[in-house]
Amino acid sequence: MEKRKRTRVEFSTQVIISVDGSEIAKQASTKDLSLNGLFVDSDDVLDIGTQCHVKVILPGGVNEISLEMDGKVTRHAPGGYGILFEGMDPDSFAHLKNIAMYNAEDPDAIEEEILSVPLR
Repeated sequence: MEKRKRTRVEFSTQVIISVDGSEIAKQASTKDLSLNGLFVDSDDVLDIGTQCHVKVILPGGVNEISLEMDGKVTRHAPGGYGILFEGMDPDSFAHLKNIAMYNAEDPDAIEEEILSVPLR
């Protein structure tokens, strides 16, 4: 049974995962993401329950744009692990929302999720 409450969209970009201030996964990338979390495509595997800081690097542009979130590892799967977001600043959420809407098959569904499901 699918537990996810948010639409996942395919989106691949560099991500840096830090635990207790130390960068654990520097060359990892995202496989997909939602407004609640992302899947890290990496050979490095963190234990379920590990608290971490996630920095998503957005490509393009003159100045680097990155999204920063606090999260927790919630699952393992072949090729990586899933992280549930537990906190982020408003600018990161706005960028994340735009990424999700731009890459979604049904952008209106993303907007509906924002209005109908309380953020965690």
